[in-house]
Amino acid sequence: YLDFANRLKSKTTAPIIPMVGILEQSGPEGEKIRKTRITGTAVFKGDRMIGELNERESSGLLWAINKIKRGFVIIPDANLEIIRAKSNIVPELQGDKIKITVEIEQESNLLQYSGHQDLTSEILHELEKSQAKEIESQVLAAVEKSFSLNADVFGFGDAVHRKYKKEWQELKPRWDEFYPYIEVVVKVKTHINEIGDIDKALLKD
Repeated sequence: YLDFANRLKSKTTAPIIPMVGILEQSGPEGEKIRKTRITGTAVFKGDRMIGELNERESSGLLWAINKIKRGFVIIPDANLEIIRAKSNIVPELQGDKIKITVEIEQESNLLQYSGHQDLTSEILHELEKSQAKEIESQVLAAVEKSFSLNADVFGFGDAVHRKYKKEWQELKPRWDEFYPYIEVVVKVKTHINEIGDIDKALLKD
C-alpha cells in the first residue's frame, strides 16, 4: 500500500514503507508459530529515514489516504468489523493559510457488544459516534507525528497542487515552512449495520 517509488517522484510527499515485526504464538499442539505483522511505518525524506509512525499513527495515516478497506475498530463496549471505507483530502487556501479537511465515510458490522444496556437504536447511534471519534483520533495522531517530523506523509501538498495549480508554484519551494502549520480538520461519518433480535442475544456471549 505504500508506493515508495512513486512518492520519491513527488517533491513534497514523504516516502513511507511498512515496518514488519515477528509475532510468536503457540499452535494447537503447543508448537511455536511465528507470524509477521506490520508494527509501524518508516518515514523518509529523500532516501534517508527520519522517523517512524507507531501502529496507531500508521492506522490514522491509512484512514486518511484511503487505504483501509477491511479490518477492525475496537471501542469501549464494542468490537466492529470494517466492511466499507473511503476517504478524501480536500485542501483550501485561506489567504496565507492552508486548511486541509480529511473526509472519511465508513460502514461496519457489530461483532461484539459488551455494554450493560440493551442494544437499542439509540445505543447504536452512540456506538457510531464513539467509532467516529476513535477514527478521528487515529488520524490526528498521525497528523501530529507528521508535523513533528515535518514530513508530508499524507500527500497534502499534492492535493493543494491539483486544486491550486497557480498558487502552488509559490508554495512548492517553501512547503517545509508551511507544512507544520497547516490546519487539519477530520470529519468522519460512520454507520453500524442493524442486527437481528437473535444476533442481539448472542452479542454478549
